[in-house]
Amino acid sequence: FELSNNRAALAIDYVSKIMPYYSSVKILEESQKLDYYLEFNSKVLKKLGYESNKSYELYEFFCDQERHWKIKSTVPTLLKVLKERGYELIIASNFDEHLEQLLIRNKIIDNFSNVYVSAIIGLEKPSENFYKFITTSLRCHPEDIFMVGDSLDLDIYPSIAIGMNGIYLNEKKFSQSAFEQTSSEQYVTITKLMELTSVLA
Repeated sequence: FELSNNRAALAIDYVSKIMPYYSSVKILEESQKLDYYLEFNSKVLKKLGYESNKSYELYEFFCDQERHWKIKSTVPTLLKVLKERGYELIIASNFDEHLEQLLIRNKIIDNFSNVYVSAIIGLEKPSENFYKFITTSLRCHPEDIFMVGDSLDLDIYPSIAIGMNGIYLNEKKFSQSAFEQTSSEQYVTITKLMELTSVLA
């Protein structure tokens, strides 16, 4: 069947909000991962008006695609610019132990001084302890860190709660402004990653 990217994205976003977050700390067995994604896919298909019993086929289709977990074309340039400006770059992710291999495969791991993966450190977003672990590990103050993330609940709110600077990547937002400072929420909103070169001047 034919499906627009926008319609699929809206359905995925909807299901992401009604289902519990995927936990790389609690979901460890392959069977648990499969059960989670089968339920997720079933809800997405139902939201789109298709047969929900095709969730396993959708799961297999995704697994067979080589285009998932790809780095956006602008990312290498962005990382280079930020490093040249003296920023120390780290990754803080709710992910499993395969993240490092993905970064190696995409040839960007050398840009990062530290990689914090929830499944490895045993803490995950949105727990404030996840972010406190990072500041303790880096031996720096929270206010010295800019947290860039695409989820307000997972990335922005808990990080600014402990004193970090939040930069919310909202690529789905239709906005004419390059970026905006939302003082009431104490974070900056951007709609494209390259806008970081303006925010982090």
